[in-house]
Amino acid sequence: MIPYPHPQCNSASPLAEHNQFILTNQNKEPVGSDGKNINHLNPDNWMSWQEATDKAAQTGFELAYVITEDSPIVCVDIDKCIDPVTRQYDERAMRWFGIFGDRAYCEMSRSGLGLHFWGMAEQGLGKVFYNRIKDEYEFYEKDRYIILGQAIQGQMTDITPDLKANLKPRPVATALPETGAVPEYTGPTDDNELLSMAINSRGSAAATFGDAPRFVDLWNGTGLDKWYPSQTDGKEIDYSRADSALLSQLAFWTGRDTARMERLWLLSPMAQNRPPLSMKKLERTDYRTKSVTGAAALANAVYTKPRAVLPGTETDLLRSFPASSFHGKPVPERSWLVQNWIPGDNVTLFSGSGGGGKSTIALQLAVSTATGSPWLGRPVRRGKVLVLSAEDPADEQHRRLSPIAQQYGLSLDQLSDLHLVDRAGEDAVLASQCGNTGLRETSLFSNLVSLVESIKPVLVVIDTLADTFGGNENDRVQARRYVSMLRDVAMRNNAAVVILSHPSLSGISSGSGLSGSTAWDGSVRSRLYLERIAQNEYEPDPDIRRLSNKKLNYGRSGSEITVRYVNGVFVPNQTHSADHEVAAKQKFLELLNWHIEHGIEVGPNNGPNFAPKKFAEHSESQSFTKAVFRDAMNSLLSSGQIIVAEVGPPSRRKSILALPEPQGQA
Repeated sequence: MIPYPHPQCNSASPLAEHNQFILTNQNKEPVGSDGKNINHLNPDNWMSWQEATDKAAQTGFELAYVITEDSPIVCVDIDKCIDPVTRQYDERAMRWFGIFGDRAYCEMSRSGLGLHFWGMAEQGLGKVFYNRIKDEYEFYEKDRYIILGQAIQGQMTDITPDLKANLKPRPVATALPETGAVPEYTGPTDDNELLSMAINSRGSAAATFGDAPRFVDLWNGTGLDKWYPSQTDGKEIDYSRADSALLSQLAFWTGRDTARMERLWLLSPMAQNRPPLSMKKLERTDYRTKSVTGAAALANAVYTKPRAVLPGTETDLLRSFPASSFHGKPVPERSWLVQNWIPGDNVTLFSGSGGGGKSTIALQLAVSTATGSPWLGRPVRRGKVLVLSAEDPADEQHRRLSPIAQQYGLSLDQLSDLHLVDRAGEDAVLASQCGNTGLRETSLFSNLVSLVESIKPVLVVIDTLADTFGGNENDRVQARRYVSMLRDVAMRNNAAVVILSHPSLSGISSGSGLSGSTAWDGSVRSRLYLERIAQNEYEPDPDIRRLSNKKLNYGRSGSEITVRYVNGVFVPNQTHSADHEVAAKQKFLELLNWHIEHGIEVGPNNGPNFAPKKFAEHSESQSFTKAVFRDAMNSLLSSGQIIVAEVGPPSRRKSILALPEPQGQA
């Protein structure tokens, strides 16, 4: 059991022999006894323990200790590790209590929610270990003041071994090339091209650097007060830390080319627009050299993606390989989310009219994937799911998921592998138009990529295309570019990406389900369409929908599932079984008889007179589709109930469907 603070305990007694105390006001700013702001790093402003406690009692100011490079005193700060309601320590607090035992002097912070572990240690640990790991710890060994709290336990001893064993090590510095970039670097040699790539990067570099601002923020110097607040009086930003962050990213983008890093650093708006004191520091050659070489030496990655180049200008990176190299290797299995419906590592476009139920069916797919339950009667690859919804808010998602879970025999607490992003009513654009025909990835797309890399889903659902695509849907180049962006996410993460969309009026009337440029259909590898079943604008059963596979690059398209809406969920229509197939064949025979009686020839092959197509368009089709009639035709041909006859002169023979002559008739 870890004790709580003693109300009357002298909290600073282990520090009292070091005369480095100051006062702080209610805003946690360092002040003198007159209330005026002071520089906490100026020794003239420091006081002894006794003087500081007396002044604090007189003024009501808080007592703080200044940690400096010349003193062996260090502090590990664990923030928000005490529950404000139960007053219980969390796992982080208990772990650090276990690490130090009574070897470190521990106190509760003035907020009552954090802990300070004080001890003595070798100087320079911050050069070898990270000073801060978000949501874990902050380690201070210089240039920082800590407001003292209430004592809990322990003594001030040497905690160097404990710190070395538990602080996170920084990457080990590696040797730098004498000039230029490292050999494995494949980035552009042109500075403008490099900066364009870095500024518009969508997150792969950010993943290399971990929890940090984007390159564009560092380059322009925006939001630095949030990421790098200064601890020095009169300064809002710690430009030394900001410089280090920008140089770390420049090391990645330049291949650790120190000369190029320094040149680009000094060209940045962040370098050129800073306060006079920070500018004076930047003008020092020793500061620039130390900052650049330090960042380059510690860089643990550089840009190595292959890029196309013009033959004759650099080494041609387009290399061929003989097909014979496949010999002896096992044929890779194709990845599916839903066999013969949704590829497992590519993009599927799922269209349907507004209010038709596609969002519900997509959520059913998400639940099926997250729990391993069948989707509309079909097995699904199990795994985590990410749903980005720009149409329906969280409350609507809740309302829809509840009956889905009930239908699947699940409770909502079993959906921990289904992750939702609510962007309803907010900007959800993943790609915006750039110039007349260009398309640029947005920062939100970078966030999406990072989220996918973190969650590692096998399915990503984007609802809808209209909300997330900021370009011109009729522009072929932009359509292909957007699908290519999402395909890159799919292939890199072995995840199916399903985009929901709305068809145009012509797409509805034609039954294609398309809208905008035909490049949408050409670019995706699978396309699904959900439609109501109507005949001459009459809908016999408003609860029935038809889900069809309009395109499938990796298999036969044209498959259909007839579903019924029941209690908030779509289920396979029970009539779409053997009885349905019998009815379809019966209707096919009726319509074939009708066409023969009226002297209209229909055939078994695709073309203007393709029988399934002509019959589906007939007013008496009873809403049977071309795909259903095609299956009926093939079944009737196999059973001999209809035949293929050759008619016409020898020079222009053609195949038509006919009925066999009755047995016994000559």
